[in-house]
Amino acid sequence: MPECRLYFSGSKAPLEVVTAVHSHQALPAGSNTTENGPDTATLTSRAGPHHEEALKGRLMDKQQSTQAVLGTVTPFPAIAPGHHLAPVAIGAPGPEQKLVFVPCPDWCATNHVSEWVHFLEDVDHTGDTLAVHVHSFFNPSKPAYTMTAAVGCDPMSSDLQMRAAHIIVGDEGSVDAYLTPEMADEVAADLEKLAAKIREAADTARLHNEHAVEVAA
Repeated sequence: MPECRLYFSGSKAPLEVVTAVHSHQALPAGSNTTENGPDTATLTSRAGPHHEEALKGRLMDKQQSTQAVLGTVTPFPAIAPGHHLAPVAIGAPGPEQKLVFVPCPDWCATNHVSEWVHFLEDVDHTGDTLAVHVHSFFNPSKPAYTMTAAVGCDPMSSDLQMRAAHIIVGDEGSVDAYLTPEMADEVAADLEKLAAKIREAADTARLHNEHAVEVAA
């Protein structure tokens, strides 16, 4: 099984968290938390039999208190609302591949295990993609245009706008456009006008064809 570690956005070093790393599970909702994350009681109660025995060994060997032992553990950082811990595969499939956990937006549709990356810095998030296909009667089997739109963010980017959630709009074979939410609202309004114009043009063309048929008859 790949090595499992826990990372958080903006940090390239693994956190030595007793619970989540070794059990491969995030802390359940409702865990007691402090300003920096779950309190030591929560970490102890969620550690599981294996980790409880490990703690007992350390306590007996050095005759330390539970608080003293847990005081050496990095507090579990609070996960932002609308996020969850998701497994991410780092490296090509094989014995050297590592599995880490990173905060992932709830809207992200990327399978970060099957869509592995070479480096942690390469991890980004993309939501469900909506695609609109425009066909031509000259070649109905293949769309002439395909417009797509999805939410995305690149938490490791040096660009503030790329780190923030944004909208990616593109057409197959062309350069993608990256929009802020405000820019996306403007584009959506223009597309609604375009949709209304297309419907108007369709009505005009349909009426023209009906008149042409009447004249021919």
